[in-house]
Amino acid sequence: MKPEKILSQPARYLTQAHRETYLEDGCLFLERFVDESWLERLRAATSEHLDASRALRESNRYYDLAPGHCAEEPRIRRLQDPDQYSLYWEFATGPLADVAADLLGADIAFNHSKINFKWPGAGATNEVAWHQDAHFYPLTNYKSVAIGVYLEDTTPDHGPLMVVKGSHNGEIFDHYDENGLWVGRINVEEEAEIDPATVVEMPGPAGSITIHNIRSLHASRPSRAANMRPFLVNAYTAADAFPYGVNYEYTSPHYCEIVRGTAARQSWHDPRPCPIPPDWSAGYPSLFDQHHGKEVAAGGGM
Repeated sequence: MKPEKILSQPARYLTQAHRETYLEDGCLFLERFVDESWLERLRAATSEHLDASRALRESNRYYDLAPGHCAEEPRIRRLQDPDQYSLYWEFATGPLADVAADLLGADIAFNHSKINFKWPGAGATNEVAWHQDAHFYPLTNYKSVAIGVYLEDTTPDHGPLMVVKGSHNGEIFDHYDENGLWVGRINVEEEAEIDPATVVEMPGPAGSITIHNIRSLHASRPSRAANMRPFLVNAYTAADAFPYGVNYEYTSPHYCEIVRGTAARQSWHDPRPCPIPPDWSAGYPSLFDQHHGKEVAAGGGM
């Protein structure tokens, strides 16, 4: 569905100005979108997963453990696929799905969810380098949004999301290094060319949401705060955006499930090239390891 047709449809939650801003900038920020009752439930469920991780000594498919994790001080960098649990799935299919429909069109599929954590004292290991999501879950078109929710107040010291405005309409950058090894980020020379005037940093109170397009360049700095920052992310696609091959990164039972409207009978193919990541059939490496020196050999497409 083309932008003008999306804008011609009645909005469910967003204003027309919100929709126009997203289509122009490739990102949007809304303060206090999620109410306190939902935040309390999500925090409680997230705390249960932190407690459950105390028994773990190394990362597994769902728990990406931060350096220094132990039973006495459990530290998770990422909880993968929380939507497999009923509370998170109920939340993912609520108003956030309506927001996705306001931005992508009436027919919406769920893609994946995750909770990213930033811990005090973790330094550069909790920095997320500049990258584009299109490289991690390639689709036949770029009608896909990631909607993040701050479960706690997030200040500039917590390393909030940063997005380069308008980058969704720009270049698709290579996420391999000069030796053909996957690093999951743009190279340092390209980082140096980012105009600071185009970078939108998105701190905000608990319940605020961030939205960015699958092509948007985004990153986050290391945390300098004294407390942990949990960030719940749900990603949605237009129903006519189909995955290229098997997605080994996300194994949710709800992957590609229609959450608004109806399933598409035809795919829509964007004429712009689509990047393809390595073959992750043997296991998906931690995003944080990818961004901090653990290279992944290019083993072909997904």
